[in-house]
Amino acid sequence: MCIGIALPSRVTVDEPRQLCAPVQAIRRADRLRLDARCCERFEPAGVTAVAAALVDRTLSRLPPASIVPPRDPEVHHYLEEVGFYDFFGPVDNIRARTCRSETQALKARCLTVRNLQYVEDVATLLVQRVGGVAEDAAHSVQLCLTELLDNVIEHARSPVGAVMHARWYRYAGNVRISVADLGVGIPESLRRVPDYSNQADVDLVRRVVEVGGMTSRLNRSGGLGLKHLSELASIRQGRMLVLSGKARVRVGADGTSSHGIPGFPGTLVEIDIRPTTA
Repeated sequence: MCIGIALPSRVTVDEPRQLCAPVQAIRRADRLRLDARCCERFEPAGVTAVAAALVDRTLSRLPPASIVPPRDPEVHHYLEEVGFYDFFGPVDNIRARTCRSETQALKARCLTVRNLQYVEDVATLLVQRVGGVAEDAAHSVQLCLTELLDNVIEHARSPVGAVMHARWYRYAGNVRISVADLGVGIPESLRRVPDYSNQADVDLVRRVVEVGGMTSRLNRSGGLGLKHLSELASIRQGRMLVLSGKARVRVGADGTSSHGIPGFPGTLVEIDIRPTTA
């Protein structure tokens, strides 16, 4: 029997409770049909999270999922543009729809090995499209994303590696970058170290993005990728959101906020890099 799952109207990292449930269901259901007809907003974090779950289905030898695409032509166009439908089997009721593209996006990619070219393409998108982003700032983003991907591939034990995607928004002039994996998650990884074994998910994730230097590898210094990315975003009035385990942490120009969530099966990061204002 085919199980139908309706995606929420907003498939974004800002609504973690609405995002976590379908991601979990996509990974588990035998025969699956996603209904996206009511989707009014799909953001990079939603694309990478759902795409990672679909890759996991394939690796688990479950039947390919099908999808009923969004009614909203702009959302449908965006999902076509970034290759979202490529992660599915049959796509129902696809027909030619035209709309003015207000984005420029890199196709979502599943990365199981270090892909320096894709990360370099993200940096190029920042320099070319986001006002005030100099090459040195873009290079810093490139280094941080490379470190983030290295950590996923080498230490997260994610069956899908990582799914990455970047999108430029014409009206606001900003770029949003998202990376999703289905590994053990930041909290569980850090609890391998005795000093962190009794700390709550929210406290661990918050410390990673605010302080940095934490690692699950004994006698080694930790990376600073998430901390530096949050700083690069917040000083430009952007923000970074992280879902991992039962934690949601947001870092922006107005400070850091955190709270618990039902649980994300891995780690989902979205960084918003905005243009400088006069």
